[in-house]
Amino acid sequence: MTGDLLWEYDLGHDLRLETGLKYRQFEGLVFGQRGYRFQPESCTFRSLIMLLDGQSGRLLGGSVTLSHRLSKRIWYRVFYEGWKIGNDTHLFREAWDRIPDHRAGYRITYAPVRNFSIRGMMKYQSATHWADFELVEGGICAGPAGAEKTFRSDLPGFVSLDLQFKKWFRRRRMTVSLLFRNLTDNPYQYHPVGNDYSLSFYLTMTLFLGTFSNK
Repeated sequence: MTGDLLWEYDLGHDLRLETGLKYRQFEGLVFGQRGYRFQPESCTFRSLIMLLDGQSGRLLGGSVTLSHRLSKRIWYRVFYEGWKIGNDTHLFREAWDRIPDHRAGYRITYAPVRNFSIRGMMKYQSATHWADFELVEGGICAGPAGAEKTFRSDLPGFVSLDLQFKKWFRRRRMTVSLLFRNLTDNPYQYHPVGNDYSLSFYLTMTLFLGTFSNK
């Protein structure tokens, strides 16, 4: 069962506020219980899996978003989202611990000329815990060029700063974007065995072809 309530307020002077409440109830779920073990000689993981049914849980969440257009060329958006877990089974709580309880962000856009914009973004997410990886805590795997990776079941929260340059072409039917992620070069992870996201950049081009009809 799910339920969402959303309130929107026009505060005047191009300032808008949105607040929301969210409720989630899950019954009759099936979860797989694992206990990964690290094999250092091959840098792999092994685990048996036990499927347990009858799992349930409840979640209550809230969100706040503030949007403001400072001028014709500058606007920003601030948001926060948080979740609180309620009555639940053990495996449901373990599964939810992998998802951040708190997320927040700030985004400001500056469009100095038509069809070109510069966007700065800051995002935050809270720490996560991965119970399936508790038995591999501290395992070390040698990577390329002698680099080593240490595995852990607790991933700390992080703050990331991004910067994007975006240009529209051909009557706004094509865009070219240059995105710099994690400007502070403070590596963070989304998954215990996932990549470390450090300073990086992405160059993308998007072409809008329009709609197609069979007539």
